[in-house]
Amino acid sequence: MISNQQTLGWIIVSLIVSLFFLQSCSEPFKANSASNNSGPKEYPVYTVAIDSVTTHQSYPATIEGVQTVELRPRVSGYLEEIYVDEGATVKKGQTLFKINGDEFLQQVNVAKASVAVAEAKVNTAKMEVEKQRPLVEKGIVSDYNLTAAQFAQESAEAELQQAKANLDNAYTNLNYTNVKSPTNGIIGTIPYRIGSLVGSSNAEPLTIIADISEVRAYFAVNEKDFLELSKDVLKTKKPDKNPPKVNLVLADGSEYPYSGKIDAISGLINQSTGSATLRATFKNPDGLLRSGSSATIKIPSKLDSVIVVPQSSTFEVQNKRILYVVEEENKVTSRVIKVDPDDSGKLFIVKEGLQSGEKIVLDGINALKDDTEIIPVETEPDHLNSTR
Repeated sequence: MISNQQTLGWIIVSLIVSLFFLQSCSEPFKANSASNNSGPKEYPVYTVAIDSVTTHQSYPATIEGVQTVELRPRVSGYLEEIYVDEGATVKKGQTLFKINGDEFLQQVNVAKASVAVAEAKVNTAKMEVEKQRPLVEKGIVSDYNLTAAQFAQESAEAELQQAKANLDNAYTNLNYTNVKSPTNGIIGTIPYRIGSLVGSSNAEPLTIIADISEVRAYFAVNEKDFLELSKDVLKTKKPDKNPPKVNLVLADGSEYPYSGKIDAISGLINQSTGSATLRATFKNPDGLLRSGSSATIKIPSKLDSVIVVPQSSTFEVQNKRILYVVEEENKVTSRVIKVDPDDSGKLFIVKEGLQSGEKIVLDGINALKDDTEIIPVETEPDHLNSTR
């Protein structure tokens, strides 16, 4: 049997082990508690200021070549030759199509014969005049005979002129059988094939030629923007001014490498839509732009005395745009602001709610709440510099 002294000893040992275990468990807890109370954290902040920035207004546009010509035959006949392919680059005066010219060649030959007959009549009339003149001078015949001979000569000369005009017309029609390009440009689709009967009355032209050495972008703006742009364009009519430069964004989102200028404004405002049409012209040396394609016009607009903040420094709650402002003792406070986005998608132009000289938190705003104390680290966002 175990004595009472032995039982008491075991109880004391058990208590000592339990106290040691509890002490060892409490040490990590104290360490964790100390680490959770590490104090304020560093956050990047930016001191906002009044600045001038350049933003852009964007408008959908339709591209047209500087000249677009429907090529139609001026004489009727069967298509004998097609010398070009669709999409080919052609020069002014280049022969593109050949219409069968047998009929017109015959007309030329007939007209030549008519000219020969008329010339013979003129020569005969001249001989008659020369014959009658000495007879009249000698009084052998009356003046009537000479006058009649002279009238006959004038009539024969008129017939000769008419015959020559008919010959010129026949040659012209014969030349029209060679259909030539009226301008430099790019060939469109060709709906006809060799053997087709073509003429000026056909519904479709032989082809469409677009001169795209320069292109024109047509775009519509509302009446307010129209007035502003019109003022800029009218200013450039002065000798010491240059037209405002505009940029073009292509359908794939890339920016066209050549800038253009607004060089024409519509004389009317569409009353049903409240919009007006403007035209910007761009050089197209590489032929990248084609008639009928779509693009977006970007017009730069400089804004003075504005405050700009990164969109990433804000968040939205119930359609309200909010950011954190650093107040006294480096504590942050949420602030509702009114903004307009810029065209880059990275910045907001602040209309209301923020003053020059105030500090805003740039990053890590999801971990913040009102009255959180931070260690501010002054930072200048790179994409703010690109707008200046």
